[in-house]
Amino acid sequence: MEKRVVVAGINARNIARSAKIAGFKVYSVAKYLDRDLKLYSDRAERGDVEKVVEFCETYNAPAVISTGFEYEASKLKKRVELIGNYDYSCIDKLKFYRRMEKAGINCPEILKSCEGKRVILKPRFGGGGVNVTTNNRIDKIDKTKEYIVQEYVEGITSSATILCDGKNCLSTLNILLSGWSEVNADGFLYSGNITPFSKFYAEKLFSIKVNDELLKKAVKIAEDVAFLFEVEGCAGIDLIISDDVYVLELNPRIPGSLDSFEICTGESLFKLHCKAFFSKIDSKLKFRTQGLRAIYYSPEKVKAYIPLCNPFFADIPERGEFFEFKQPITSILASGRVLDKFKLRKKVLEKKFLEVVRCLKERKQ
Repeated sequence: MEKRVVVAGINARNIARSAKIAGFKVYSVAKYLDRDLKLYSDRAERGDVEKVVEFCETYNAPAVISTGFEYEASKLKKRVELIGNYDYSCIDKLKFYRRMEKAGINCPEILKSCEGKRVILKPRFGGGGVNVTTNNRIDKIDKTKEYIVQEYVEGITSSATILCDGKNCLSTLNILLSGWSEVNADGFLYSGNITPFSKFYAEKLFSIKVNDELLKKAVKIAEDVAFLFEVEGCAGIDLIISDDVYVLELNPRIPGSLDSFEICTGESLFKLHCKAFFSKIDSKLKFRTQGLRAIYYSPEKVKAYIPLCNPFFADIPERGEFFEFKQPITSILASGRVLDKFKLRKKVLEKKFLEVVRCLKERKQ
């Protein structure tokens, strides 16, 4: 029987590609109809919940949700079959942290005010580090949103890519790039992942040393969170690794680390997601290289011309598409085998960044 799936997300390219290489016919509903999304999709359109339902009914296919559509999941699962099972109460960060407290799982302390400590202010709903700020930039917050005030914890931003079948877990720890200036991000904007977690890169990027015991603890805590919220399939759990491990949030969907995961393992994460959801996990992950995905944000208002055939780029916009300052334009992918070649890979990355900037600035109008 022909395998089909509807992929729904703000950006659906990575899951569409993963499903396509796993042998599925792919129908995508997304905000960004990137050229490579269309390449991996049998049909791709912009739309909301109604469009997802229409595609599922038209093609007799289940749906899988990506970034942004987790907030629509409760509506969707009443009307279509979803691949993946989660307790979606986790998208309300206040409820999520209260539940963490009751379960005895470490999170940054929730505070009543911004006075006396360095704090993080984050919207109660939302992800990707958007509108997250500190109390010294409180004038920048969106007054229309409800915010949570938390103690600021200095440390290594990390995430766990979790595959869970309800009884067993496979976990990969990643470095989470947040506000990475090399890709024109600032604050806490999600900037990408390095997979698997590397103590070498962690020290280079954060000037913090971390031991193996703390990394093992991070994986164990992430798995505890996955079981607590009944994850069946794939999910992402964001963490801070400092003197201890602190849980930041649970993303009840296939996470943005998909690209770096697939680069370093050679596996289709979508295929593993389906296997974890429909049957059981019966394999172990092997890392063959180091994988990186970085999200490149516009340095100013630009008109983009990025070649579709360049293997270093993904999420490639339509030719001549305009982007405002700080909008995500494209993703940059890289890999490497030996950690002591960090400087060499850094030069390669810089070349890629420069190529994007040159391509944009030379052709902008």
